[in-house]
Amino acid sequence: MKRKKVISNISPNRHFSKGRLYSKIVLWVFLSIASLETLIVLACYLFYTNTISTFTEWSIMITIGLATSTLVTISLITAIRWIIENNTVHTITRSKEDHNTLTELYKAVEKSELCIYYQPQINLQTGQLVGMETLVRWNHSERGFISPSEFIPLAEESGLIIAIDNWIIKQACIQNKIWLDQGFNLRVAANISSIQLKDFTIVDTIAQILQQTRLPAQNLELEITETAMISDMEKAIAIMHKLRALGVVLSMDDFGTGYASLSSLDRFPIQKLKIDKVFVHNVNPLSKGPNLTEHIIQMGHSLNLIILAEGIETSYQKKYFTQLKCDEGQGYYFGKPVPAEDFIQLFTHNFL
Repeated sequence: MKRKKVISNISPNRHFSKGRLYSKIVLWVFLSIASLETLIVLACYLFYTNTISTFTEWSIMITIGLATSTLVTISLITAIRWIIENNTVHTITRSKEDHNTLTELYKAVEKSELCIYYQPQINLQTGQLVGMETLVRWNHSERGFISPSEFIPLAEESGLIIAIDNWIIKQACIQNKIWLDQGFNLRVAANISSIQLKDFTIVDTIAQILQQTRLPAQNLELEITETAMISDMEKAIAIMHKLRALGVVLSMDDFGTGYASLSSLDRFPIQKLKIDKVFVHNVNPLSKGPNLTEHIIQMGHSLNLIILAEGIETSYQKKYFTQLKCDEGQGYYFGKPVPAEDFIQLFTHNFL
């Protein structure tokens, strides 16, 4: 009886306080995400406590709650489906593709599908060919040439990069020894991965390769990127000292894009510094004022380092770095990476 009296005394057009209005908004939001059982129980409680005062209001709240709950559910299902189709499935598919590529890469190493291309390095002051950098290529039997950007990261993640790098270094030393015996005294450069800079066995590996190929140590250059030394700087430097003791040339590749700074260069037992192509490409006739590369060259020379500019593609860039007394240059302006049989055509070419 008391409950009926309360209901009959309430006018449909009554004024609601802000507090009651906010309460209803909060309740509606909760109702919109609640289950059907929760909706019924909660609505009965609200009706009993006079938070919802009429059956009409009760019905409206339940209807809106159920409708919104359905919309929310549909939206969630749609969102989850989109995430699965555009991310998870893509990731799974990509992982499968990577796995297949990695499996084929193992076979490629065994079947000698990998090949080495050489890009010339030029003395900017004399125009003479002084060396070359080795770049690996994968000539797949069915897919043709596969970009290094596609398989090198996989090789690094799997650890296969150690076998690949060692194979590249050995093949490069064999080829350079052939050219040396033909009267061409050149320095061949090959990369060392970050994984190899964490293990002292790389020192024994290089020593063994030099012994087997009979290439003089000074004709082999090992390129080390700045980022390869970040994980364990002290150990990397210790390994570099031992490599340097073998007589090989050590160079820091891609300088300016990683950890090392000009002030810390003297910590590394390197003999050569390669300015990253990002800085080289910024050099153009419209550039004004001093360029960072000027400071790099000056600082490098003060440390008795050979300075090489990577990525030279225009005559202006070549002239610019020549005037700055940069020692060496590399890039498409001088030549693209080519197989050994094509590289020999550059031996007698003058690049002045």
